[in-house]
Amino acid sequence: MPPQCRLFLVAPSTADPQALAACLTAALAAGDAASLLIAPDKALVRGLMPIARAKDVAVLIDTDAQLAVDLDADGVHIAADRQAYDAARQTVGAGRIVGVDCQTARHNAMECAEAGADYVMMDETFRMPQGDTLISWWASVMQVPVVASHPGDARTIGQLAATGAEFVRPHDSMWQTPDQAAAIVSAANRAIAEALA
Repeated sequence: MPPQCRLFLVAPSTADPQALAACLTAALAAGDAASLLIAPDKALVRGLMPIARAKDVAVLIDTDAQLAVDLDADGVHIAADRQAYDAARQTVGAGRIVGVDCQTARHNAMECAEAGADYVMMDETFRMPQGDTLISWWASVMQVPVVASHPGDARTIGQLAATGAEFVRPHDSMWQTPDQAAAIVSAANRAIAEALA
C-alpha cells in the first residue's frame, strides 16, 4: 500500500543550482518524496527535473503555468483564486497537476477543489473556532489532498501525518548540504511511518 502521507519538497530559488542538485540527489536516495516545487527559473528547472524524474517525483513550477508546459513539467502551483485556477487549468490541460496555495482562505480552497484542483496547500498552524487545525478540518470534510505549507521537523511532520495531511514539507535546512538532505528526508519518512503505523 502506498504511504498516506508523503513529502512535498520546495527548492529555494536563491541557492546555487549545483548545490541544490547535490542535495536533491542525496535526499531522494535517502527516502520517498512525492513532489518538488521549483521557482519559475528555466536553468533551475532543467537542472533539478531529471533528478526528480529519475525517482518518479512530480515536478511542479511555481506560478508560471506556461513555463510548466514549455518545460514539460508535471504541473503548476498557484495562489488560491478561482479565476487563476481556471486560467492555469486551461493552460496546462487536464493531464497536468494544478495545485493551489490557500493558506487560511477556506472559501477559495473549497472553490478551487470543487473546480478540480489536484491539491490545496494550507497553513497548519491556523485553528478553527472549535480548536481543530485547518489541516485536520480539511482532511475530515474534503477528498482533495491537503499539503501542510510550513517546513517542519520530523516530530511536526509525524503529527501532521497523524492529523490527515497527505503531503508535508520537510525543514528547509535540507538544502544546506547533501548530508543534511539525506538525514532530514530519512527522519521525516521514518516519522510518517511511525505516525501511521
